[in-house]
Amino acid sequence: MLEINNVSVMNFDNALRGARNPMNSWEKSDSYYNSNGIFTIGENDLSLAKKLCRAGSDHRKFLRQIFISADIYAPLYWWKEFDTYKIGTVANSTSTMHKIHSQEINIQQFSHDNMTDRSKEQLVLLIQN
Repeated sequence: MLEINNVSVMNFDNALRGARNPMNSWEKSDSYYNSNGIFTIGENDLSLAKKLCRAGSDHRKFLRQIFISADIYAPLYWWKEFDTYKIGTVANSTSTMHKIHSQEINIQQFSHDNMTDRSKEQLVLLIQN
């Protein structure tokens, strides 16, 4: 079971400004913050971003300046795979070692989406003993 909460995407403004650095084309930028403080990407900046993305990895490096933060709740096997493929990530996790006994162990702490009802029953019995 995988759950993602509290997603924040940040730094679009600085990333797009940085995308204009190589050609010194900052005056063409048309992105802005509206009256509610929400960043709005303008047509010129969106067009540039699309062109850079299509041009290949050397040209779309501005994407590396866009930060995504999220709380991810996933089983241990998922985290093992995540660690294999992550790029430019920082993990700040809860401590299993220090907190495993701070709450009662229950079936929700296990990945059981694809288990049969019989297997789930056996897991519950195992947890209770």
